[in-house]
Amino acid sequence: MSFDLNELRAQRDKVREHLNWLDRQIAQLEGKTPADQSPEPTTPEVQPPAQTKQAASETPAPAPAEIPVDYQPGGFDGSSKLGCILAGIVVAGLIIFLLFGLPELLYPDAP
Repeated sequence: MSFDLNELRAQRDKVREHLNWLDRQIAQLEGKTPADQSPEPTTPEVQPPAQTKQAASETPAPAPAEIPVDYQPGGFDGSSKLGCILAGIVVAGLIIFLLFGLPELLYPDAP
């Protein structure tokens, strides 16, 4: 699988942004403010001359939208759990019918 150098760098930047967001959320939940944390030092990256011309001609990508702070991942509620159980019972019943009921209906005189 081949990757473009600029794509890899863009992905690395997105991961860094996400890690910074996670650090802010963890600090907020621990009762710290983001000002209490020292920012991680970033090292400037040197691009090869051939990539510099290509990067200069591209327009910068817009910053990704921040994930809402009030997002709470949901879990299984009672109705979805009940639906899964009922679906399993229906599938099991269908299999039993196909194995035993259908042959009996098709061939009633079979030994």
